[in-house]
Amino acid sequence: MLTPKFEVKQDEKQIIITVFAPYARISDAEVNIDEDTFTFYSSPYYLRLTFSGKLTDSELERYTAKFDADQGAFVIQWNDDEAGDEEEEENIDWFLEQTLPDENVVTAGHKYGFANKDTGVFTALQNELKGVIDIADPDNKSASARRKERIACEQSVFDEDHYLADYFEMDTVREYLEFIPEFYSVTSDEVELDEVDKEDLLKLPRKEHLLDKGAKSIVYLGLVDILYSWCYNHRITLGENCPESAWNIAKLSATLSWLDSFTHLRDVVTSSMCRSLIYPLIRNWQLSKEVLKDTIQILTLGRKKVLHCLLEIQREFNNSEPRYLLNQLYITDYCTWIQTVKNDKLISLADSLKKVNIAKKDVGLELEDLEVAAHLVLEEESANSPVDNMNNLATQMGDMTIIENGAALGVNENEFDENVDIDSSDEDSSDDSDQDESTSDSSDLDSDDDTLSESEES
Repeated sequence: MLTPKFEVKQDEKQIIITVFAPYARISDAEVNIDEDTFTFYSSPYYLRLTFSGKLTDSELERYTAKFDADQGAFVIQWNDDEAGDEEEEENIDWFLEQTLPDENVVTAGHKYGFANKDTGVFTALQNELKGVIDIADPDNKSASARRKERIACEQSVFDEDHYLADYFEMDTVREYLEFIPEFYSVTSDEVELDEVDKEDLLKLPRKEHLLDKGAKSIVYLGLVDILYSWCYNHRITLGENCPESAWNIAKLSATLSWLDSFTHLRDVVTSSMCRSLIYPLIRNWQLSKEVLKDTIQILTLGRKKVLHCLLEIQREFNNSEPRYLLNQLYITDYCTWIQTVKNDKLISLADSLKKVNIAKKDVGLELEDLEVAAHLVLEEESANSPVDNMNNLATQMGDMTIIENGAALGVNENEFDENVDIDSSDEDSSDDSDQDESTSDSSDLDSDDDTLSESEES
């Protein structure tokens, strides 16, 4: 039997299942809906789906089914019996700092991964450790220790010259600032998963995540951190992934590269923007702010768009060994979990993200002092008068040889040789002339002496 491709669409009132079975015999098709199970059969296709809630009963004939010849698909539709009966999810105050478990009570090693559920993963994977994360020996470091080490590392590797180059050379950054991602031109209702996404969805494990309020907060905040790194890569590659995309996403996310767990939304934004000014190729404050806007837009579009981003990250990591471990730790679980999240919760998170105002002084890199110092240096250089510049040039040239002076003045070596030869020939001619005059004067004196002698004899 073949498992057909299918799509499931659900809103507050209806559930629609589309089963693509182009080679099925329409007269043999059977549909059965019982409790939480949907079954479709039409040789050679068989599909069985299990839902989290109760469905309608097929014996009550409360569903409709039709065959779409253009798509070669069966479309089954019915009203959701549990519409409006869903349990309300706990509200999370994104600005109230959550508390992590007591770090002194460690029974099986320090935890990390999705909802801090994993431990001991890297104990047997020391060889792969450096290619995946930046922290050494994470199994023996608490969440606070990992964060303290991360911040110290970020401050030590910050490149002031690189930052200032991208600060002053705006032509380098302008292309990325002016780029408008495609997700600004669609609404949440228009977002659709592509065929590659749908194929990847079929490969996801069926897993139910039971999270308490503290774990939910950590998961949501980690999602913001991961989405920010995806948005940076999307903007910097102009929407087309490159061989460095997996590195960009993993490196910018403190969740992925340092196994960090955030407890406050402001900390997430601070970390993401800070790392965007330290590690990637383009390091510009305005660009970092634009990426934050992109992240807000992704959340506003709802879980389907977020799922697309997560599936794309999963593919990039699978093609970038050994980063597939990050899928096992985080991304695959995020892909299954996000499908259970209500759009209202993501919109609430986006609205809270809009209220977070981060200034340059907040990222801990002393950006404002650095920019002021750079402007002062430029002003001093431009304030020098032409006379001062000529004096400086003369002083510098005074210590140069003739050849070096010529190079500084733009005269080539051949011109110098010709000038030297001409001067030498002039000097030689002058010397010869003086010598001839001396000889002539000497002859005249001798002639006068001879005349005087003849006169005396007579």
